[in-house]
Amino acid sequence: MLGVRTNAMPSAAYTPAEESLHNRLPKKKPMTASNETLDTPALVGVLGLGYAGLPLAPEEVVAAYKKAKKKVDDREAAIKEFLHTQATQLSEILAAKTARYLQAAARPEPPPRRN
Repeated sequence: MLGVRTNAMPSAAYTPAEESLHNRLPKKKPMTASNETLDTPALVGVLGLGYAGLPLAPEEVVAAYKKAKKKVDDREAAIKEFLHTQATQLSEILAAKTARYLQAAARPEPPPRRN
């Protein structure tokens, strides 16, 4: 029987369906220095090496960045505090008006109109 495999008789040949699939699969080239590049960041992670000794930018640039970042963080904190204060004040104002609303809603009839 062609294309039937059993455990007793291993076969190296492919069935027609397997042959068709095998021919359509992409072929993997063996890794050589000519067709693959070394993935340096991956090697750094695998080997446990680090870039700690290499500066990424000049010290003046790093200092200017840190100064600007601190300024931005301070402004963001001030904005956050302002928004919190405004929200608290608004909730207090609306809570005070809630009592008047409930009293008006509980009245059995509207107040008489003035002419």
